[in-house]
Amino acid sequence: MACAMGHFMCKECAAGQTRGLLERLQLDESLLEEHRSHGGHMKCVDPACRETYDDSSVARALPSEIFALYRASQDTVIEHRMWMDLQAQFQEQVTHMQRQFELQEGRRSSQASAEMAAREETATAEFLRRQYPNARMCPRCRHGPVINENCYDLQAHHGEERGAGRGRISNACPGCDFFSREWSDWAPWDGVMHTGPRG
Repeated sequence: MACAMGHFMCKECAAGQTRGLLERLQLDESLLEEHRSHGGHMKCVDPACRETYDDSSVARALPSEIFALYRASQDTVIEHRMWMDLQAQFQEQVTHMQRQFELQEGRRSSQASAEMAAREETATAEFLRRQYPNARMCPRCRHGPVINENCYDLQAHHGEERGAGRGRISNACPGCDFFSREWSDWAPWDGVMHTGPRG
């Protein structure tokens, strides 16, 4: 198969590249975001090229079971985009309703405020679950979500000074101080916001 710029990849390499890409998407948030920015299409293997492979070329090059996984990954990207659009509409509606309510009532009741906060927390949790499918939580106190943005060796920068009075890097749990140098020791996030203060 070849991209629009003519960069060629043989069928054997295409199958391996696609399988590897689909596996890496499960582990790497930045790669997942890049994949979403390409509309779920596989980027050309030439690092200097910005093109993607078209679906008909990919379909001809891949075995049917790998192509089915590739298409499922694209469907997930489309669903994510639709969900993000719906989330934005929902937030606009919430803001509009909130303004109307405040104008009519002059102030919100504590019950309405609690319900709105619960809806916002649920929407935020759902947004985070979709945006960061690989988020973790503390295995001890369940504080989460915790998102690893950089290095999987949590010991490497733990306690490192940020400079200019900006404090130190802490890779310990903000809830209970649990620490492990291995990201894999943190439990997969259960989708519930557990971010309360230490108690």
